[in-house]
Amino acid sequence: MICPKCKAEDQWGNFCSNCGQKLKEKCPECGWMERIGRKVCTTKVKEVREKLQEYQNLTVGNWRIILSILLTFTSTIALGVALIFTITAYPGSPIANLITWEMMLPIDFSIFGFIVYMALKGSDWQWRVCDRAQENFFQLHPDYAELLKKTEEG
Repeated sequence: MICPKCKAEDQWGNFCSNCGQKLKEKCPECGWMERIGRKVCTTKVKEVREKLQEYQNLTVGNWRIILSILLTFTSTIALGVALIFTITAYPGSPIANLITWEMMLPIDFSIFGFIVYMALKGSDWQWRVCDRAQENFFQLHPDYAELLKKTEEG
């Protein structure tokens, strides 16, 4: 915190260590010591953020994360099964075995790349869903949105 009077930085107490200026006062709404000049009660902001997190947990849920992980692993298993089927479908053909074994290394790398891609795509998808849930929350509760905007300004 910066002292408003002497502009000394890194002041963490209730008073400035350089000039003795009062930095914090008791909040009339919640009773906690908060910095002077704040626009919104910190306790109210904390409650709004907790309600937003609760709303996101209810609307987004953990099942989306679990579903993206399951889809990633089942798709790689399906690729592996297709590869094994190709090897066992032509047991007597040396050309099929040669082609299949030569394809194994690139397919292993492509499977790894696919897993990484799906993990990144899934997390991107999850962030978009969370952003939409946050927008819906603020549309339902415009007073909470104003409260957080005041906090970001000050």
